[in-house]
Amino acid sequence: MISSGLHSRTIDYFLKPDEQDPLDITWLYPASSRYLAAYVSAYSRHFLEVALDTSSEILQHILYTLKGTTRGELANDRAPKDELRLLLYLPRLSLLQTTTRESPVLLLPLKPANADVLITLGRIFRGSTATARPQRRKGVNIDDPASSAATMLILQERAAARTLFLLYLGQHPGFWDDLIATASLVALKSTAKAALSLLHCLIDAEWATASDVAARSSSATFHSSPTSTPTSSITSPTTVAAAPTVPSEQFLSSACHIYHPSPLPKTGLSSLLLSPAIEKVVPYLLKEGTENASEEAFEVAGAKYE
Repeated sequence: MISSGLHSRTIDYFLKPDEQDPLDITWLYPASSRYLAAYVSAYSRHFLEVALDTSSEILQHILYTLKGTTRGELANDRAPKDELRLLLYLPRLSLLQTTTRESPVLLLPLKPANADVLITLGRIFRGSTATARPQRRKGVNIDDPASSAATMLILQERAAARTLFLLYLGQHPGFWDDLIATASLVALKSTAKAALSLLHCLIDAEWATASDVAARSSSATFHSSPTSTPTSSITSPTTVAAAPTVPSEQFLSSACHIYHPSPLPKTGLSSLLLSPAIEKVVPYLLKEGTENASEEAFEVAGAKYE
């Protein structure tokens, strides 16, 4: 599709909507975003290592859209759903900020509360759900280059998810207060359940650190190995940009002071069990409901303990 130009033509409906026919763009724009979601999900390494110019264009477009979204639109459930859906599928490593680009994740607000935004944040912070250790299967050596590349990519994704959470916490110090306040809004059932979903994602989060990535890198040659996904059939001109990398623990400590003087959490669960989160989250989880609770309150309470 790349060599025929169909790839570029399809993603242009998402990246350059103003240049398209207004009658076509109403249904081709979301279709293009779904195509991009499928592409970055199936060919994540190609997106990260080869299609860097496309990656930059996509993130710049999402940034532009998020900056143009007003608080009133978020409060009235008019979040940019196509952009948020695409964020769920983009490799977390690509979402890290660089010296020349902000991270769109850091622009997603907790206030005013919006269910789509909360669900997006939770999924991004959760990290990769794939196994970190490729299983031994008949005829498959977990130490072969393809398996090593797959493992490295998983570790990078998990480390990037942790990085995004800590950077977000550094820029949104009221995160825990806002999250618990939203989860307590039983009158806004969908929003409260979305806040609980974010909380559950953090509890289940699978993270890694830059040290984990470095340790794996020292035991395997990552960049010289064949890709774990079928990207070898995709070619692209040489790019000039550089892919984002997971920052050091020292950088993260300077960017996120909320846990000081404790060390930064290395798992999603530990992020809830350290101060100041533990003083906010645990009392909320242990809080009992009222005798005359509404149906919405029962639904939210049920979601709390799922």
